[in-house]
Amino acid sequence: MLLVSCAPGSKRSDRGERLATVDAPLVVEAAKLVAVASDGASGDYFGESVSLSGSWAVVGAGSDGHKFISIGSAYVFKRKAQGNWAPIGWLTASDGGKWDVFGTSVSISGSRIVIGAPGHDGEGPGYGAAYVFERDQNWHWTEVAKLTASDGAEFFGGSVSLSGNKTVIGARHDEANGSSSGAAYVFKRHPKGNWSEVQKLTASDGGAEDWFGDSVSVSGSYAVVGAPYGDVNGVISGAAYVFERDGQGSWIEVAKLTAPDGSAFDRLGSSVSISGSVVLLGVGRDDDFGYESGSAYVFERNAQGNWIHTQKLFASDAATEDGFGYSVSVEGSIAAISAPYDGDEGKESGSVYLFERDAQGTWEQTQKLTASDSAPEVYFGVSVAVSGNFTLVGASRAEGKQPKSGAAYAFQPESCLP
Repeated sequence: MLLVSCAPGSKRSDRGERLATVDAPLVVEAAKLVAVASDGASGDYFGESVSLSGSWAVVGAGSDGHKFISIGSAYVFKRKAQGNWAPIGWLTASDGGKWDVFGTSVSISGSRIVIGAPGHDGEGPGYGAAYVFERDQNWHWTEVAKLTASDGAEFFGGSVSLSGNKTVIGARHDEANGSSSGAAYVFKRHPKGNWSEVQKLTASDGGAEDWFGDSVSVSGSYAVVGAPYGDVNGVISGAAYVFERDGQGSWIEVAKLTAPDGSAFDRLGSSVSISGSVVLLGVGRDDDFGYESGSAYVFERNAQGNWIHTQKLFASDAATEDGFGYSVSVEGSIAAISAPYDGDEGKESGSVYLFERDAQGTWEQTQKLTASDSAPEVYFGVSVAVSGNFTLVGASRAEGKQPKSGAAYAFQPESCLP
């Protein structure tokens, strides 16, 4: 986890009540990020995907129509020493076309960014692509590679995750094990800077319509891939699969993660995140507190290398149709879980819940985040990312440069504000 030097503040909600016993800093909204390109139009869906790495952030706008309808784009921001976020770059595909939806998925790790364009037609209609960008010493981001599946997987780039010199790219409509059974592809950057596909991942028990690859996350030598329509003992409740890279560089399936109390169409695995020995799985359609109130499951790798379910998380104010678990992100001992259909500020205004793991290993909710200018149907929390004590939240229908063009909100410890 990226540690901050700022001193912790009191951890309280907007009403001032203590939310947990862990010593977490009070997190506050520090900036609202919006599109800076000349169009920034309504319906761009700026914020439908977000990713955060240290002081750098990337925000996707898959429906941006700056050149062709839904060609898509992404924006890079940097947090300056004074705490403000400055726009640094506007990223587009070198060969983009209409309906590419470049920016549907984004991931940043250090000086590299990978961006999915699942509607790209380069290898066939809707087969998809992903693009890698690298930052030079002058903070310029340049496209250095275009990645496609060796066997032309459909909807390739619908999900992406980057960790150092490797990226995992999902293709939920691949037909390896039947129609839309899904797949994920691992690519590696070589010392000379070129990228190559090293392996195609599929579920050992995959079947038609599983949507394996709908979500992906990679951390070090582990990757997790979600299959939200996966079959579990005859029930389509969803699953996630953990892969580990062995000494020869091959990725081996080592675990299938399922909910101990799963129900039909919960869609476990529609959002996934891994950090070290912790996996967080969102289940936005869980019904424990009413229809699609949502939940999230924590799995941890024990000393024997087994992945064990350790906790089920809920929102403190869970309610019907909140969609808690729609997007999840974990790094170290901090997790963010979104509920974009929560209605505190009006129908589907959205919210995000922060959790922290205490010394005993228990995850406790520490805070609930909403946008300072929240309004109905902005879907705050459609995407979320954490890095250290910093959180980035997408709201794809918020008022940005134009009404409903979308925005992203940066949160940080109050003690880190200038």
